[in-house]
Amino acid sequence: MGKVVCKERNLGFFERYLTLWVVFCIGLGILIGKVAPAAARLLDGMAIYVNGAPVVSIPIAICLFFMMYPIMVKIDFAEVIKAGKSPKPVWLTLFVNWAIKPFTMYAIAYFFLGILFKGFIGAEAVDFVKLPPGADWLLGSIHGAGTVVMHEGLKMLQVPLWRSYFAGCILLGIAPCTAMVLVWGFLAKGNDGHTLVMVAINSLTMLLLYGVLGGFLLGVGRMPVPWQALLLSIVIYVALPLVAGYFSRKWIVSYKGMEWFNEKFLHVLSPVSIIALLFTLVLLFSFKGEIILGQPLTILWIAIPLFIQTCLIFAITYWLAKRMRLKYEDAAPSAMVGASNHFEVAIATATMLFGISSGAALATVVGVLIEVPVMLMLVKFCLRTQHWFRRHNSQEKRVLFICVHNSARSQMAEAFLKQMAGDKFEVESAGLEPGKLNPIVVEAMKEVEIDISHNKTKSVFDFYKQGKQYDYVITVCDESQSGSCPVFLGKGEQLHWGFDDPSGFEGTFEDRLNKTRKVRDQIRNKIKEWLG
Repeated sequence: MGKVVCKERNLGFFERYLTLWVVFCIGLGILIGKVAPAAARLLDGMAIYVNGAPVVSIPIAICLFFMMYPIMVKIDFAEVIKAGKSPKPVWLTLFVNWAIKPFTMYAIAYFFLGILFKGFIGAEAVDFVKLPPGADWLLGSIHGAGTVVMHEGLKMLQVPLWRSYFAGCILLGIAPCTAMVLVWGFLAKGNDGHTLVMVAINSLTMLLLYGVLGGFLLGVGRMPVPWQALLLSIVIYVALPLVAGYFSRKWIVSYKGMEWFNEKFLHVLSPVSIIALLFTLVLLFSFKGEIILGQPLTILWIAIPLFIQTCLIFAITYWLAKRMRLKYEDAAPSAMVGASNHFEVAIATATMLFGISSGAALATVVGVLIEVPVMLMLVKFCLRTQHWFRRHNSQEKRVLFICVHNSARSQMAEAFLKQMAGDKFEVESAGLEPGKLNPIVVEAMKEVEIDISHNKTKSVFDFYKQGKQYDYVITVCDESQSGSCPVFLGKGEQLHWGFDDPSGFEGTFEDRLNKTRKVRDQIRNKIKEWLG
């Protein structure tokens, strides 16, 4: 049996103010770097060493793991099997993510950082990045665009500063989003199922393609390609959280149930990823405070190519979706997945490959800084351009069920039609005066294995103001409410099916539940009859 779940489309407290949190952490990190620079170096010195060289910073590794685990545990890999039911948006997203996005990022970042802004960054400015694990390169030897030097008692690779920023942009460009895109898809009123499918598929494809593309593009960009560290980064920051998330999710759901997992566990876990990210940023900027204070426009030089890349990839995907005649509900999340970046993986990889104090790590953080405002701008653009994706491109008919409060009958009708013919109809429900979802109706629907407990009541006026049109508008009010039953103006066929209102039932809980069951069965039978 299918499950019908509708989640509220809102940003959480941490996500809503993510840009402000990042700005605060930048300031705090810079302050620590000026007042107590030894504190940050002490933490970064707590590392796993190979041949005397730090390979994995333990505090950073812990923070980065907790950045990744809350993301991975949300992924339901059972959703991947649904991809075959609607392959076009999946193939579009994969094509843009892996065949276009990495290379446009390379070209845009090179043009702005390596040519246009090179003088502002400093043509002679240098950065010091870690040597690959186990590398014992001779002092003065040249590797790509870098030279091996002694820096603060360690062998480091001295590279042009702009190339270090360039490397961070590359790592962002090859990391398709698998976390915040769930939020952007919700806000854009996209197909939540498609978004979940792409989150799962992106996580799996990253295991195969992230290292290959990253190594190739870094090599072309004349940056060192520490393949061992790159593979180790994928294992630690992608594979390990992925495996931990998969098995812990499976265990928790089997032991406590899906409702407890969604409502309790994820509610507590959600801020963990952001908190770990912010702690990492404080440490990172405690190293980079001197550069930022000396060149306060550094973040702007990095942000400009990232902003252009985000808008370009969004435009390409959105345009291709229209050319492919995708529905808006699939086009919007496809464009969002392509445009946004998995900055958690990018930060983790940059830190592992080049060091927490590297320009590459700083560049990945700028991706965090611009993510929320830019993606919110694109969400608004999507909502304003829904009409670009007309329904005549689809064989699916649109159906709207309406009653007074959208708390019982219209919710049941929506759920049953989605279950019986969701591949032929796009179904919504609304009310004249949206109320609270009737708990007895929720219980009655659970008995037929349909979960509507997460559904929200909606206003028919909101749908009208959004300019929505339907092929069928079906009122389900009873005859006593016919005077107050909403009327939806439009070209669609108007139908009326009268059912008793469960909110008016009296008696004990069991009495009301029995009466609600009868209404439930009447609605189900009526839909079966209507479908023929």
